[in-house]
Amino acid sequence: MDFKILVLLLASTTRCVCVFISTPTSNATERHRLYTELFKNQGYNSKIAPFEGKNLSLDVIISFFLETIIDFDEITEVLKTASYMKIEWNDTYLQWNETEYDLNVTYRPQNDVWKPDLVLANSVRPYESLGHEAIKVENKNDGHIGWYLHEVFETACDIDMTYYPHDVQTCKIEIMSWSYPEIKLIADPDHVDLTYYGSNRVWKILNTSVTHEERLHVDVIIYKLELKRKPQHALLTLFLPVLFLNLLGLSVFAIPNGGNRSGYAVTVILAFSFYLTIVDSVMPPHSEKIPLFSIYLVIQTAQSTIITILSVLLTKAELMDKDTAVPRFLVFLVKISKVRCKKNTKSNKVCTTESIETEAISDNKTDNNKEATHFTWDMVVDAVDKIAAIFFTLTFVFTSVGFFCAIFLSN
Repeated sequence: MDFKILVLLLASTTRCVCVFISTPTSNATERHRLYTELFKNQGYNSKIAPFEGKNLSLDVIISFFLETIIDFDEITEVLKTASYMKIEWNDTYLQWNETEYDLNVTYRPQNDVWKPDLVLANSVRPYESLGHEAIKVENKNDGHIGWYLHEVFETACDIDMTYYPHDVQTCKIEIMSWSYPEIKLIADPDHVDLTYYGSNRVWKILNTSVTHEERLHVDVIIYKLELKRKPQHALLTLFLPVLFLNLLGLSVFAIPNGGNRSGYAVTVILAFSFYLTIVDSVMPPHSEKIPLFSIYLVIQTAQSTIITILSVLLTKAELMDKDTAVPRFLVFLVKISKVRCKKNTKSNKVCTTESIETEAISDNKTDNNKEATHFTWDMVVDAVDKIAAIFFTLTFVFTSVGFFCAIFLSN
């Protein structure tokens, strides 16, 4: 009894092993037989397009999966992306009866089958066909072909830096059929698939879309990426230094008489010039769309230049001979700087001047030269310091607030 059970177990085990070994051998044999039938007996030619019917057209379905934004160079205006693509079509010459060969799908080298000659229309590199010879295509028994690719695209993108660093860029990835007007490209889905997308440190994707157009009698699918810059880095490394340099430039008017204010102002303008070279290396050389940030820098640089010139003139005024008469327009500036507003019982405010008004201004009939002798060059320097500090501070505040409102309220 035990001997019979042992024989049965050995027989069943041997049968399982035979089935396990024979199955893949049978599949390999069927694939070989299928290959012989299609490529030798039927003479399949990968150079012949599988067009049939009266319209002689072929639908090619493209699915685009963005993997990551590798780089976005604003200077050269080139967007570099990595993506997956699934391209599907039907090849009537690669069909077979599933029951006859016991196969419903097989894989072939991409160069063994006909493929649509798809190209990247807005590439910045020389012409390159999609895919690689090591890639295999999926071939189903009904003639369905699936071509799965991983590509790195370098595409031209028109940069608009007007509202930098709060700018939004729209870049395109254009896929077109190069030779066959009969090929009809279909985007499925009608947007860029972000299932496998990895976030970028500089750019955020706001929206994606797909458009279709005909160009030179062939179909073109245009994938659009709407990218928004993350402004934190630019604010810390570009904008805050500009604000600090302007504050340093305004501090020149706080230096007392006798201090080396001209040397201080020249140091600030040199720091501004050095900083402008750094900014110029970051901003693209665009003459049609000038960034508001560049205009803001020009205004602040011009203000710093005027402050430097004014500091040199004030240093010279400090060294003027006391016997040298003060010109009338400078006397006027001294009078303006001395005006103060105080409350009056009969009216809300009355603007008067200090005691110098009673000494030199009250007598309107005195001679101009006599009037000027009451004013010294130190008084002129103090007056110009006060007026210039107020004027340039207001200019700095208004231009800075206007600039930040313009870029951050633009979108």
